[in-house]
Parts: sequence; structure tokens; C-alpha cells
Amino acid sequence: MTDAPLIFLGAGASAPFEIPPMKKMVNLFEEELTNKGIDNQIDLWKDAKSKLENVYGVGNVDIEHMLTFFHFPYVDPASLTPTVIYHYKIAAKDPISVVDVETANSIVDALKTFIYNCCNIQKHENIFPTYSTFWKVLSELVGPKIPDFYTWPNLKVFTTNYDRCFEIFYNIARNQIRSPREIILGVGEEGRYYNYDYYIERDRDSPKLYKLHGSIQRYITKVGKVRLCERLMKKSDSIDGDEVVEEWMIWPLMGKYIYQYPYSELMDQFRETLFERKTWLFVGFSFRDEGINIILKDVNDRLEDKERRGRNLEKKTLILIDHSAEEKKHLFEKYGMIQFWPIDGEFGKKETFDKLRENAQAHSLFK
Repeated sequence: MTDAPLIFLGAGASAPFEIPPMKKMVNLFEEELTNKGIDNQIDLWKDAKSKLENVYGVGNVDIEHMLTFFHFPYVDPASLTPTVIYHYKIAAKDPISVVDVETANSIVDALKTFIYNCCNIQKHENIFPTYSTFWKVLSELVGPKIPDFYTWPNLKVFTTNYDRCFEIFYNIARNQIRSPREIILGVGEEGRYYNYDYYIERDRDSPKLYKLHGSIQRYITKVGKVRLCERLMKKSDSIDGDEVVEEWMIWPLMGKYIYQYPYSELMDQFRETLFERKTWLFVGFSFRDEGINIILKDVNDRLEDKERRGRNLEKKTLILIDHSAEEKKHLFEKYGMIQFWPIDGEFGKKETFDKLRENAQAHSLFK
């Protein structure tokens, strides 16, 4: 039985469940600040957004750009480190000159609460039917026939979403078929498998969900564990007496992708799975995430290097389901080892799933 394809869920995979996209969150939060009438916060917010738009373009700034910026709002280009290299272009081009760290910190606190509230869906009537249909189509396409994704060997799902939509679906489905198998949520859930290698070996075939940007329910504590909590926590709060030192709901710096637990371990798993799986199915992803793009380029370049040295390797197939998938083609023209297959359409729509089925069957995309 063939391993399942790599599944990657972007913001478009949560859009049907009334979770606003990252770019829309910028305007929604700005409206919230305006309604509260806190002038110093709204002025600083608009100033920072304008600086970011000068770099990324009007309409291209998302809530993570803003959040990252307000963690390091005033960067001296002379003191740049790998931690803040993500903001080099902003800092060097047009830094904010008035230092108001207190206001910046108050915006960060308000923004975290706002993101939490946007993503904290406890249930939604469309989650289970949407994902059930999606998995039914995939089960038809991945041979031999597999009745449900619990039986897929070594299923790995990666997401940049903070929300719990996929976990909600999984738990409902698991209860319906009375499966004893729980999905493993990334690294060190509740300290359950604090030794990362041990958890991988022990649960090699269990379904796994890797939340690359974090989750609204997980926090890093003083003793180094990632803990689960059903309510919004802040630094200095405690979970069972264990002090929270960082909200895992966010990745405020690109540097975390490179060196910081648990982000680096999650990204290592993503890279390794890209190498090991022939087919990658991305849903609702913009390819504006610099960390993800770097890894995709790295995988392609390593495969090309092996080809140059005489290895006859099979190309990878990246299938993208997105409302503007066709427009992303140019991003992969330079990647010789990645075959890009766009499927235009909104996730959750019957016509989109029909397109996926038809394209995959006609061109043997999952074989």
C-alpha cells in the first residue's frame, strides 16, 4: 500500500468555516482599534501598515506581517541578527522614527486576543461534511481503495492555520467509526512525547498533524514543554503551576523556522516529508510564506543536484487547490523537479472536488 500524499492546508482550507483570511484580518483588526477609539494605537498601526505596504505592496500585507513587525517595531539596521533578518528590507528602507514600545506592546496583546477570537471555532456545521467529502475523493484517488484516512499508512497533514478545524473534523470522524487511534498533534503535545525521536518511533503509523505556525491552544512553558489549554493564556500565566513563557499560537519571527523549538522540528518534518512523498496536495495556499518557499526551493535544488550527478529521480507533483491556482504557475517555472498542477476553485465546493477527481484520474496524479 502506497504512503498517503503529503497534505498541506493553507488559509483557504479554513475559509468555508467563516475564519477570515490573513489579509482580511488586517482590516478587521484596524476596524476594531478604530471602534475602541485609542488614537495612539490606531496611528501607530496605520503607520506600520503603510511601511509594510511599501515593501510587500498594497493589499499584500497580512496579519502575520503586522504581528511580526510589532514584536520588533524599531529595528536598527546596524544591529540586525538572524532573528530579525525577516525585517531587513523594512528596517533598512523606512524605519519608524518615533519609539513607542509601550504602544507597540499593547497592540501585540490586543492582536493576539483578536486572532484567538477569530480562530477559536468550537464547532461548525460545515466542517465535518466538507472534510468528509474531501477525504472521500482522496480515498477514491489513492490506490488501492482505502475506506477512510485512519487506515492510510503514515498520514501526515501540515498546516499554517492556527485554528482547530481539522482537529474538530478528526475527532468527530473518530467518534463515528469508534477508532481508538488519536491524531498526534505535532511535537510534544501536553508533554506526552517530550523526546521527539521517541514519539516518531513509537507512533510511526499514527496520523499526524503538524501546525507549522502554531495553534491557538498551545503554549510553551518554563520547563520547555508544549502544553494544551482551552482558553487564551498570556505570558506569566500558568498551566497546572507551569509558567507560560510563549504563546505557540504565533510564529513572530522567521528565525524560529531555523533554530527554535518546536518550529524547527516541525519544519524539519515538513522538509523530510516533501522528499519522501511523490505527491503533494496543497489547499488554499498563497505561497507568500517565505519560510515555506525556502524549503520548497531547497528540496527542488537538492533533487536537481542529484540529477546532475547521474541519479534518475522521479519528479514531485504539487497539486494546488485554490481560487487563483492558475495564477501561481509562474512561481514554479524555475523548479525543474516540481511538476505544478493548478486546480482553480474554492475549497469545499462540489465543482472544485469534481475538478480534483477529474484531473487526478485523467493524469494519474496520485499514482
